[in-house]
Amino acid sequence: MIEPRLEPRLLIVDDQAPIRYALRDFFVAVGWDVDCAGSFDEAAAALAKCEYGAVIADLRLDERHATGGLEVVRIARERSATASIVVLTAWGSPGAAAEARRRGADALLDKPVPLPELARVIERTRRARCVPSEKT
Repeated sequence: MIEPRLEPRLLIVDDQAPIRYALRDFFVAVGWDVDCAGSFDEAAAALAKCEYGAVIADLRLDERHATGGLEVVRIARERSATASIVVLTAWGSPGAAAEARRRGADALLDKPVPLPELARVIERTRRARCVPSEKT
């Protein structure tokens, strides 16, 4: 069962604890309710349990899931059409960006990214996804 929340809820997925904690501390400070996952399996379990307004996922989670972030994107997008989904990578390429977008990511950003810039990308994509369609 999905847990309802009034606060914006964010899932941070990165296998490097210092990055996870820095992101968590920043986003908590600006008002997000944050969950963290250090592996693909933890991320999949979190996505099955909760609905997120945003997901930040590292492209390369570990050796077993070298592009596990892309699978996290796919699962997150299946769970929510309106979530803002951002992939972070130190291994960016045009192919990785195209695949991330194909699976439902709103943005692929190269590490390191200034945290205020990351927050702006998330807020911009959240607004864009939540705006009702003009089509009739």
